[in-house]
Amino acid sequence: MARYRLTALSYIAAVLVIIPSPSQWRAGNISVLSIIAWLFILNVYRGTNTIIWANNVRVVAPVYCDIGNLLWVAAMWGLPASAVCLTRYLASITSPTHAISGLREKRKRFWFEMTMCVFLPFVYAGLHYVVQGDRFDILEDFGCQPDTYFNWVAICLVYASSVALSFISSVYVGIAMYRLARYSVTCRRLLTDSPSGLTRGQYIRLMALGLAEVATDLGMNLYVLITDLKLGGIEHSVSWARVHYHYGVIGKATNASMTPQIKTFNTVIFTIPINSGFAFFCIFGFGREAIADYKKFWAWIKTHIFRMGRPATVMGHEHTIVRIPAKKSSGVDDRKHEMPAHTALDGSTQSKSGSRRGMNCHDDDDSDFVSLADIENPKPTELIHPPLAVPPPTFLIPATSHPRQRASINADDIHISLPTLASGINPGASPKL
Repeated sequence: MARYRLTALSYIAAVLVIIPSPSQWRAGNISVLSIIAWLFILNVYRGTNTIIWANNVRVVAPVYCDIGNLLWVAAMWGLPASAVCLTRYLASITSPTHAISGLREKRKRFWFEMTMCVFLPFVYAGLHYVVQGDRFDILEDFGCQPDTYFNWVAICLVYASSVALSFISSVYVGIAMYRLARYSVTCRRLLTDSPSGLTRGQYIRLMALGLAEVATDLGMNLYVLITDLKLGGIEHSVSWARVHYHYGVIGKATNASMTPQIKTFNTVIFTIPINSGFAFFCIFGFGREAIADYKKFWAWIKTHIFRMGRPATVMGHEHTIVRIPAKKSSGVDDRKHEMPAHTALDGSTQSKSGSRRGMNCHDDDDSDFVSLADIENPKPTELIHPPLAVPPPTFLIPATSHPRQRASINADDIHISLPTLASGINPGASPKL
């Protein structure tokens, strides 16, 4: 019977794990990013397996299984190692003797976490070959999974190392919780003064993730170890040749050949990454940083996809900003008013000052200049005359032949600011040329 519910849950968990990742990327949390990556890989891989091997045990993608099982075994080290790095960091920043980290210390921490979370998992996957009896096994409705020759070497090399990492994480969690309980009154000040820059809410979420990973990894490894001991027992320690005698063989197991205990065991192992993915989203998906990212993403969708709330454009420009010149004390001043640089329609940049290269908006009377958006949406307290009474304005630009000659151009033909009535210009009077 196909297990498409597990397929859907696996893909949903993979998507949920990715959603809070931008805020963690900006924070530079290597351990948290590693947890995201390993959970995403496991859920996508296992969800795909349930589609390919639904109601069958055919060998259809051996290379795919080799790569997927390598990542599966690497995740058995990567997830508990990420929990060790995370809980170690949380325990260190709550220490009263924790000093400000310099560049050298930050580099040390970075390479330590990269080694534990990224490099060593593949070394661990390579060592799994020592106790890998078959190339891989194919289970109906579950897909391919790695095979382990269960002897004392496998217990020490594969299971004991993962369990040891989980125990180390639990020790760091205990230290961090003890310090939080001891410094509960000054916890907020301690986190504020810490060079990590974490808020109390962020620290609690990271601590919750550390606890969840410790419980999940430790429980899963112990459950797998105890179940293997009950179902198959420990094989006799034999030579390398005996362990790899059937290495090229691909084991197959149909639903009819599997006992109910084995089916339950495989279902539990399958759902652990799914539960971890949902737990991760519940911890980080509703944080302040994640909600801010959701709002930004929704604003981008409304602006660029639904075309909602886009600013009005004039001749290809979304907005036009013009600096208001200072009031003249008296008389008529023929000095050209400076305007900020703006980009023309052809992509060229205009000059800031009125010259033959730039456009100069000049009026002999005293007036202010505002943007088109202010004219289209006037504020009642800032206007003296109604905006409808303003005649079509005429703009003065320097002619190319003589600096004193001026040409008239309508406001509809260019994107430039209009004279406001705040300076007391008679709306009935025509502009001076």
